[in-house]
Amino acid sequence: MSKISVIIPVYNGEEYIKRCIDSIINQTYDNIQIIVINDGSTDNTKSILEDYSNIVLINKENEGVSKARNTGLSLATGDYVYFCDADDYLEKNAFEVLVKEYDNNDLLRFGHYVVNGEEKKEKKNNDDILASVDLSFDDNKQMIEYLISNKTEGHLWNYLLKLSVIKDNNLLFDENLFYQEDVIFLLEYFLKVKKIKIISNPFYNYYVNENSVTKNLDSSIRNLSSIGALRNKILKILKENNKLYLEPLLEQRFLNLQFSYVLDYREKLSKKEYFNVLKKISNGCQKYYLDVLKKPISKKWKIFIKLLKNKKLHLLNLYLNMYMLFKK
Repeated sequence: MSKISVIIPVYNGEEYIKRCIDSIINQTYDNIQIIVINDGSTDNTKSILEDYSNIVLINKENEGVSKARNTGLSLATGDYVYFCDADDYLEKNAFEVLVKEYDNNDLLRFGHYVVNGEEKKEKKNNDDILASVDLSFDDNKQMIEYLISNKTEGHLWNYLLKLSVIKDNNLLFDENLFYQEDVIFLLEYFLKVKKIKIISNPFYNYYVNENSVTKNLDSSIRNLSSIGALRNKILKILKENNKLYLEPLLEQRFLNLQFSYVLDYREKLSKKEYFNVLKKISNGCQKYYLDVLKKPISKKWKIFIKLLKNKKLHLLNLYLNMYMLFKK
């Protein structure tokens, strides 16, 4: 029976870590190694974890999710590896079905539910081209293009991976990145494999915490400010693998990302809060804006980036009003 190593980084997860671990312990599949990295939690997480005798527990100082995942990989002994977020949980039969479906593939992707309070819905996202399909690829070209262009979501918890691919190619998480680490890791993994299988069955439960609006806002501002570093990292990987023809898709990805965040803030924040957020984003993205304005982007994007770069926020708001009007 193939062995699955499950790696769970956790920081201050006293409210939900038990639900996550229990969903793995109670799987209908038996051969599972559970590795939990307590990343410097200051709440009751450590004592909750110490009640489990059937997990590998590492208590360490807070160094971020990438370092925690790398620590987990160094301890993994399975045939497959799965990365689970501590506030989410799995369906009871997830691993039993996934191992049966894996066949001779190098990668298996599956669907998920979105859980909001008592409401649980299967994720059917029209923006994710792979959200509701069952198919297989015999090369990695299509998956790489989907990932770069953001036509498919880059969440690690949607994938069961082969540990041998990771170990043989010395794949690790970049500990200097704090945004979209999953995308970088998946890109490097995709580049090393050929046979890919996708099933639509939802086995993962993604938990939405509606009480963390302020935390999420602060986090997204910080994340957007690191777009330049993330973009440069992906460009470096593409160049090393003779994939620079994908650069236009990459530029479009990050322009769309900024645009969608700006529109979202506009809907949810007061005008004063909205302008303060845009100033923070602009301050953190100046180098990125200079770089992207040198690229052959459309007039729409040049206007948007120039207004944001130069903090012409009232003009930007007017521009967005016109955009939304004509979009209708």
